[in-house]
Amino acid sequence: MRSVGRCTAILAVVAMMGLDACSSMSTDAGSANAGAGGHAQGGVESGGAGGTGAHPSAGSGGTTAGGGASGSGVTGASGGAPGGGGLGGGAAGSGGAAGSGGLGGGAAGSSGLGGGAAGSGALGGSGGGGGAAVQSPLGGGCTLDSDCASDLCKPVVIGSSPVCVTPCAQQSDCSAGTDYFCEPITAGSASGYCVPRSPAHCLSCAQSSDCGSLSEVCFQAPGDNALSCNIDCSLAGDSACPPDYGCTDETVNGVARKLCRPSLVPTCLDAVGGYCDRLSSAQSCARTNSAGICSGQRQCTPGSLRFSECAAPAPACLTDCSVQAPAGCTEGPCASAVSTATNCGTCGAVCPGYLQPSDNVTCQSGTTCTFSCQGENYDVDNSAADGCEIADAPTGNHSQSSAANEGSVSDCDTPFSFSGHLPSDKQVHASPSIVGFSAASGSAPDWYAITGVGHTFCENDIVLTLSVQGSSSPSCYAFTVITDKHTYNCQTDVTGSCGFDDTSGQFSDDTVIYIEVQKTCATTLSENVSYTVGGNL
Repeated sequence: MRSVGRCTAILAVVAMMGLDACSSMSTDAGSANAGAGGHAQGGVESGGAGGTGAHPSAGSGGTTAGGGASGSGVTGASGGAPGGGGLGGGAAGSGGAAGSGGLGGGAAGSSGLGGGAAGSGALGGSGGGGGAAVQSPLGGGCTLDSDCASDLCKPVVIGSSPVCVTPCAQQSDCSAGTDYFCEPITAGSASGYCVPRSPAHCLSCAQSSDCGSLSEVCFQAPGDNALSCNIDCSLAGDSACPPDYGCTDETVNGVARKLCRPSLVPTCLDAVGGYCDRLSSAQSCARTNSAGICSGQRQCTPGSLRFSECAAPAPACLTDCSVQAPAGCTEGPCASAVSTATNCGTCGAVCPGYLQPSDNVTCQSGTTCTFSCQGENYDVDNSAADGCEIADAPTGNHSQSSAANEGSVSDCDTPFSFSGHLPSDKQVHASPSIVGFSAASGSAPDWYAITGVGHTFCENDIVLTLSVQGSSSPSCYAFTVITDKHTYNCQTDVTGSCGFDDTSGQFSDDTVIYIEVQKTCATTLSENVSYTVGGNL
């Protein structure tokens, strides 16, 4: 009979598996098939309901208890519900779906008597899948809450992927893992999460979101010199902080907080930073003061798994405008470097008139250029670009005591004359200053002296005229003659002229006669006029 031959083959297989019996196979298909949960004839353990097979030997009673669905094989049952595999099928493992198989079929999963998944045999099919997915513990990587045993997946480590966290209210709730602390969900919260130790201690920041997603805060602590990240330690105490930090009382925007602060140095930039066991890429930092800003980095130190102090140098002002700032620094010049006529206030700001003729150019208080004319040189065109371009002539005759001597003049009606220039501007005159200079008119008067030589038969007349040329306001000039007997004054008219014609006895023989020419209009008029004094005595 075919059933005897098949039993012989099965006995050989069973013997290889270490079993010692082969059930007698009924030719009655009804007696071979057991119901779900019933005892299968010839099986080692009971299983689910066996499927129906083409051969009477198909049915429940495989070598393994319930699990995957039995597939169809050469002699196996087809489409069986979860339960024991057919004689020709692979033994179903717990939770997995058994593949179809014949005598050589593989067992799926790990529950069967035969152990791991077996490959397909000459008469068998492939094995099925394994057991259920394993959820991550505290600190494990995750994408969804369902990836975590705690059902909490949070992005709590800056610059890193989310990790599994667990709820906590105090540090003792985080004892399931090492190097974790209980951080409040928000500032002042009594509940928190067990999270990995933070890489953000003393990290440079501009806002609190730069420091993390929970209760971390970005602020400048008293005695510090820059904004930095500070980790909340209100639930974990010192366990939230590195060993060289302490959990201290701070006030942030009027609110009392407990935060991790460096214990050995007062400033975060000079303190060793947070932990780099989960985030090892360098952290940016910068030092800022009145001289400028220098950028640098904190590097992960392999031995301590901590970020180093900020490597940025302290900014220092540039001692000269030709000096370049170090790489990574934007530094301003020292006050002394921008207090010159070539660099006034800023580098490269050259004061107007610098190195131009006859002017004085300085940088005052490092911010303001000054311009003045040297002595009797005048900025008639009101432009510093060409300096003080007009020189007075004659010079040094701007007071009566320093009058220019024009020599002796006979009182016998001998004609004489002399000429000069009278420039004016709106500038200060210094180095040296001008004696007799009038800021109101922007000019200095010109004085002259002549000696009136008397003769027996000549009269001592004063017949003198002033003529001004080149003025846009010719009536702006005054003419004065002083003798030992009289003083004469006149103001030029629209032609630029005025004078005196007084005869007989206007001065004593051989006495000095003083003559003054001056501008009387305001400094709104800058010009360089020429004049002539002429007449006779």
